Amino acid sequence: MEGVPVFGLADRGSSCTLPENVSDRQKVALTGAALTQYNSEKQALLNSGSLTCANCGTFFNGDPTRATYYSQLTSGVTNQVPYDGIQTNISQYDAGLSDGKNPVDVRIKKKIPVCALFVPFHGPNGVVKPGGITTAASQTMAPSGGSVTDTYITTDPSVLASLTQGTILHETLHNLTGLPDFVPTQWRQDYGY
Repeated sequence: MEGVPVFGLADRGSSCTLPENVSDRQKVALTGAALTQYNSEKQALLNSGSLTCANCGTFFNGDPTRATYYSQLTSGVTNQVPYDGIQTNISQYDAGLSDGKNPVDVRIKKKIPVCALFVPFHGPNGVVKPGGITTAASQTMAPSGGSVTDTYITTDPSVLASLTQGTILHETLHNLTGLPDFVPTQWRQDYGY
């Protein structure tokens, strides 16, 4: 009664959480300016001839493993499906962002939503900020055994400026190869990368 009044504001930070109720988890389609930019870059890449040029063919055909992907580049880019990375709150595992080979990776990615790659994540131990600036992330496997075509794109205007044709090709290569950005040496030995 004689104390100083104290007021608190509602948390105005990120809403990135992994809902406990699975039915509350959503994979959200990309829309607005982010979709416009994604479609523009994707179409420019498809129209550029870069996916079928002599230099590209020489690079891919220079290694038997890479050669298997060269003929799939155009269809891989064409078939890629963009989602809103910031609004998608399904787990990274359910999104196909783990190949399922490393048990530690699987356990972690089952507990973290896709949005945590792009914005701070409200987890059980507090807020965790992303490790860097992420423009896009793509499936490396289809959790339900379907096609590997999904890619998650930022809708943050300041980061969206870095979405390029190269980003789309890079994410398509994840879809096609099933490989992550970085494979630690120990994983290569233990899990056959």
